[in-house]
Amino acid sequence: MRKVSVWGIILMCVMCGVSTSCGDDKSDDSPTTLSVNPSSVSLYYEGTQQLSASGVTSWSSENEFVAKVDAKGLVTANHVGSTNILASNGNAMGRCAVTVKPKYNCYDTPLLNWGASASAISAAETHTASSSSSSTSLGYGYTNGSVTSVVLYMFENNALKSVGVLASYSNYAQIALYLLERYQPIAKDDDGNYYFIDSMDTKTANNVIALSTTTVSNSKMTMVLYMPNSQKASAPQRRAQMKDFHIPEDVLSILLEH
Repeated sequence: MRKVSVWGIILMCVMCGVSTSCGDDKSDDSPTTLSVNPSSVSLYYEGTQQLSASGVTSWSSENEFVAKVDAKGLVTANHVGSTNILASNGNAMGRCAVTVKPKYNCYDTPLLNWGASASAISAAETHTASSSSSSTSLGYGYTNGSVTSVVLYMFENNALKSVGVLASYSNYAQIALYLLERYQPIAKDDDGNYYFIDSMDTKTANNVIALSTTTVSNSKMTMVLYMPNSQKASAPQRRAQMKDFHIPEDVLSILLEH
């Protein structure tokens, strides 16, 4: 009886092992990725695209500043850049690569390396410096498409403090759209200046961008001023910084040269 009992126990153990092994083989059949359709998309600012994925239970964006997605997979382009829209069913995940491209290219985005020296900015700039450059400012004049602009880097104690872009007043509307494609509007002040940031909220923004008009040599111009957001400046402080921005008188001649 003891011999039969031992063999019975061994047989039961073997059967349990076979059963467990077979169960493991069947437990990992579910896919690890979802197929998202389309898998990539290119949009303009405020453009939309419907995505689909079989069995999807949630949608999300890796960077909502570039593009957002609703619960039904509808993507909306927010600002120029690239991100991924993710689809999930709780176990598997898929993605769609989204590129938001610009319609307007009025000027090249300036170097916003706050605190950098004039020599560092001069070495990194790809445009040719103009005669307006001095110990406190560097000027670059060039034309992109139909827009001729002057970019002025302003320094204090040889550290980059702000950057201004000047163009003809006739380019105001086009430059406003250029900024909307790239930055988030946040305010308009009593002087008629419009403010933008490079994030969806002021706490995480690195830069504040102001769109305004100014007069140089009796000529009205469009001005865009880039300022650091490190101090989380208030609206009155931003207006004061704009008024302190020094524009050399020979800027107008630079614009007329191009």
